[in-house]
Amino acid sequence: GVAYCSANDAPLSEKQRKMERAVRCKLAENIFCGVPCGIMDQFVSSAGCEGKLLLLDCRSLDYREVSMGGENASSSDAPVLVITNSNVKHDLGDGEYP
Repeated sequence: GVAYCSANDAPLSEKQRKMERAVRCKLAENIFCGVPCGIMDQFVSSAGCEGKLLLLDCRSLDYREVSMGGENASSSDAPVLVITNSNVKHDLGDGEYP
């Protein structure tokens, strides 16, 4: 999906291309595959960048990249990554997503 959509978005700005590509891929999964999924996986595949965190508002699709640290890892404004397991089980077929 992402590769196909990349070929069709030339007139858009770089940020718009990434956003539109993610939206088109989500719609393809929803409509053609019948999977009622959200947009996070497609957005990270379209807009993610090595060495960066992607802060995404799934409602507005506004996003920004944040450095994971590197040379700034010891500064007070370096991001902190917390990984948790909520133990919440879900199935994409349950229809939790529009």
